[in-house]
Amino acid sequence: EYINENITKLIVVGKEELMNLNHIFIPNSVEKEVSTICNQGATVVFVGIDSRMIGYFVIRDEIRSDAFYTIQNLKMQNIKPVMLSGDRMETSQYVANKLGIEEYYFNKIPEEKREIIEELTQYGTKVAMVGDGINDIIAIAQSTVGISIGSGSDVAAETANVVLMSNKLHDLLNLICLSRYTMNTVTRNLVLSSIYNLMAVPIAGGSLKWVGLDIQPWIASIAMVVSSLSVTGSSMLLLLSVMFCIKISFNPPFDGVNQPE
Repeated sequence: EYINENITKLIVVGKEELMNLNHIFIPNSVEKEVSTICNQGATVVFVGIDSRMIGYFVIRDEIRSDAFYTIQNLKMQNIKPVMLSGDRMETSQYVANKLGIEEYYFNKIPEEKREIIEELTQYGTKVAMVGDGINDIIAIAQSTVGISIGSGSDVAAETANVVLMSNKLHDLLNLICLSRYTMNTVTRNLVLSSIYNLMAVPIAGGSLKWVGLDIQPWIASIAMVVSSLSVTGSSMLLLLSVMFCIKISFNPPFDGVNQPE
């Protein structure tokens, strides 16, 4: 609100909904212009003084160069991408079509994003929310796994379970790949150590004495060391997994400009 000694004016800057809320009329000719602009993936911010619209800004966020590659790779892994956007339908539709996202939501405020994620998780769906802004915080907190981009706000990073340190979106593929290898390694180590101990402990306790097989203490000690080394060696394979995961997500073949139509 602008105030001086003699004049008081209400200045409103924001989306079309904010203009309507403050009874600021947007001419039909401007609506057509804005619709055409939004169809090209831009966002429009209106400016009004009192009850009159005086103009608008056009803001265009470039699609990340590795976004298309990342989305297609997720779909090949049977991970369904869903886009939650606060932009108009035309802008959201343009971006979704460029990236190959079939399910998308538009004109969503932060609370509505949270409600969508809550609805998905109620049916047992595992939901990972990737965001970088303040308006993504409650959606990140509601998701099964909250992921923040390194270039995002500090508040989003504090809320997220995982923070991608670089600004490269395809590092999300590294995260998924390493997570799966880590869980596979934990499961494998647990199974191997359980089988080994179930077999070795009774033998070390003398269960085979009746057939003349008596395990000496030093042999049992070596067997225990072998058990620990086998688990450690299995875990060391994660180093190879890191190299593999980085290789499959390094230098994506498509970018936001050269992606196939």
